[in-house]
Parts: sequence; structure tokens; C-alpha cells
Amino acid sequence: MLKKVYIIEKSDTHHSDAVAAEMRRVVESLREEGFSSGILTSDSAPEEAGTAAETLYLCGCGSVLRELLDRGACAIGYAHADNAGEDFSGAPYIVQEPDLVDADSYVKMYQRGAGLPWTILETGRCLVREFTVGDLDGIYALYDGQARTFLEPPSDDRSREREILSAYIQRIYGLYGFGHWAVISKEEPGALIGRVGYSAITDRQEREAQALGIPLPDVDFGFLIGAPWRGRGIAEEVCRALLRYGVSELGFTCIRADARNDNAASIRLLARLGFEAAGSCIPEKEGEAADKTLFILR
Repeated sequence: MLKKVYIIEKSDTHHSDAVAAEMRRVVESLREEGFSSGILTSDSAPEEAGTAAETLYLCGCGSVLRELLDRGACAIGYAHADNAGEDFSGAPYIVQEPDLVDADSYVKMYQRGAGLPWTILETGRCLVREFTVGDLDGIYALYDGQARTFLEPPSDDRSREREILSAYIQRIYGLYGFGHWAVISKEEPGALIGRVGYSAITDRQEREAQALGIPLPDVDFGFLIGAPWRGRGIAEEVCRALLRYGVSELGFTCIRADARNDNAASIRLLARLGFEAAGSCIPEKEGEAADKTLFILR
């Protein structure tokens, strides 16, 4: 977990009164939030940077930032009035007016740099977080016979699936700001009991919406709860929380979902969640019968 946030500038950098005051505000606000914080001056990455776990550096100098990143430290760019035009190439994030950035955002930037999963939200019985590569075995366990009837499971090539999961974590979460997330039980701490979340709309789904004369959905919503935890209201609990999150935090105004026509449990859940049937989905393969219904939440 993040414990230290330091501003780092080159020793010959001249700071105007306004920027110096901004830096002091940053340090003060971070200390009020319980972080160790201060302003460092160095022409290169500090010696301890490569092993400085739980530390995030706000770098006003691009070359120092890249050196920190090369040494495995967590660092972001800090753009201010006194370093206009600074080259921050390679920076995972660049902040301006960092005194206005909240503590949770600093934690998330650190977690992204350290390869740690973001916690999305919590419900009474569950925690929803980003997947990690270590979740792979738990993902396989979700796909019992019933789940495989309605959803395509991971392939039998676990090495390949591990590569796919790793690429998904690195690219999708950072690119879209959303994805499918792991559902972790609080009652059985650490147990992966489901996957729930959003996917970007595909070309087929876009054509589908046009054919049905409905607004283009922002995202596709999907869910899966493992067999031992079904029938206990967990899917509804988590889905309701994530749909609220999608509207309030991610700004979605139209969400699609689909269900096989013989998947009565999913259809009932979508109805309880407020989704309305909009028509038949376009078959995924040419010549197949339409066996899924499209549902819309607006």
C-alpha cells in the first residue's frame, strides 16, 4: 500500500513563488492524509529508488522520471508553470495542480505502477477488484457445467490463458477505465466467487442496436457467479452496485446485456435489475438461429 509521496526536482530548477507555494500545499495535504511527504532535489534517481516500495514520486524532470521507471520505482510526471515544455515521454500519468488530486487517486496511480489491482467497490458480502494473473485458477473454477452451457469457458491451454489475462490487465483496465472484475467473498476471505463487469461495444453489437432502432449502448454488461455461491442473492447484490457505479462514476447512460432464451435465471435477474427486453440479438455466426435476447438499461 502507498505510504510515501515525494515531489522530486532537479537541483538547478528555479521555482516561482506560485509553484513553490503549490508544492508546499501538496506536501501539507498529503501529510494530512497520513502519507510521508516532502520535496527532494536530485539530478538523478535517488539511490534507494529501486527498492523504495510503497513510494510514489512526482517528478518535475522527465529524465529523472524515466530513470526512476527504469529502476522499477513508481513515478509520474508533475507539470507546472516552471517546467513548461518538459519531456514526460514514458510517464504513466502526468498531473497538474497536484494539490487538487485526492488521496485515492494517488493510491490508484501507485497501484497501477506497482502492478497492484484497484479495488472498485465493496458490498455487504463482497469486494470487487481488478483481476490479477494469480486469479487464473479461480477463474477456471467458476466454469462448472451450468456456466459452460451459457458461456464460453477459458481454453484448456493455461499458459496461453495466462498470457491473455496478463495482456487484459495491462491494456484494458488502463485504456478503458473499466472491464470485467473479480468478485471476492468477504465471508470466505480471498475466495474468488465470480466475475462481473463491462466490455466495450463490438461492431456486431453496434449493428444490432441500429437494426433494432435503439440508442447505441455505451457498454455491454455481463456476470458470472460460481456454483457454490448461487441462489444466495450475491449476483443481484454485486450487479446492482456495479450498475450504480457505471452510471455515477463512469457516466454510462445506456447499458446492454444479453441472455440465452433458455437461461431463465439470468433473464429473471436482468428484469430485477431494471433491464428491458429490446429484441433478438444478431447470431454470432452466419446461419445460426437467434437464441439470445438483448436487454437495455437506461
